[in-house]
Amino acid sequence: METVKQIRPPGTEGEIDCPPKARQLRLLAVAKPLTERLGRDFFLGVPRVPGVYFMYDEADTLLYVGQSGDLRGRLNSYRQAHPDRDSRKTMRLVHQVARIEWRSCDSPVAAVLLENELLRNLRPPFNRSNTWPRACLYMGVRAETEPPDRGLVLRASRGRETGFAWFGAFKPACLGAHAALARSLFVALRRPSSVFDLPLGFGCGRVPREVFILTEGGGAEEPFFELLREYLSGRGAQFIDAVEESLQAWGRTSASARRLVEADLETLKRFFRSGPARVRRFLVARQDGTELLSPEELLDFLAVEGPLSRDSREEGTRLGKS
Repeated sequence: METVKQIRPPGTEGEIDCPPKARQLRLLAVAKPLTERLGRDFFLGVPRVPGVYFMYDEADTLLYVGQSGDLRGRLNSYRQAHPDRDSRKTMRLVHQVARIEWRSCDSPVAAVLLENELLRNLRPPFNRSNTWPRACLYMGVRAETEPPDRGLVLRASRGRETGFAWFGAFKPACLGAHAALARSLFVALRRPSSVFDLPLGFGCGRVPREVFILTEGGGAEEPFFELLREYLSGRGAQFIDAVEESLQAWGRTSASARRLVEADLETLKRFFRSGPARVRRFLVARQDGTELLSPEELLDFLAVEGPLSRDSREEGTRLGKS
């Protein structure tokens, strides 16, 4: 065992010797249940091709669906699963699997798309990502121009009611950006003097799915409406520049306001890159002239763009987080 060195606090010299960290040693070798049940030759017979694989338990219930550009490599990684390296969820899975099947595909992209389709239809218990497209949301904006109720309406919804300009679809995490947009618009249009002037819930992140921001007239909402449409469509992020001055001025009123401003500006910048700009890129790639993605199309595009750009061996981590 090596001695752990601890740095002394400022004003002192030298290092402090600390006892080595204790580590529980395994008394027995780690079991390899897939090798015991299926045999080593089964895994050697899996082809090195793109495809989708299916894992079943003893009752022939489908447990998990996955995909890989190299079926043999991926399935052998499950055979070598180790509790010191893999997630608890992965270890629970390999101890329940009694049978594995696979389906070859022409390309890694075809494997990703087939996996997504199967996840939506089958929803195996060990899969969570991409199994419920209805969780995706659209974001809509509407300008109210008739006095006395002039202002902007911002809405995050699964459906798309008439009267709104709709954008998306976006992953459910867009609700954080919805809250930041609502707060930023309220500060820019109403100019509150402190956090106590924010509407109920605006200061703690519990922003309603539909928000109406009333203005004092004079058409103050019109430029923000157009900039917000550009932002949500992914064509430009000038909306952030338009509200930043008001946000920074309001942030100087208190430490809590400053924290909200810093978090909201970062959220708006990050969401533009991962949400509207990405959806815009997908729409351009689709080349059919439409301005909206269905939730299923969004998940397919994200699946093709994401896992195929990383090493396929990362699935063990992805399974543990799903």
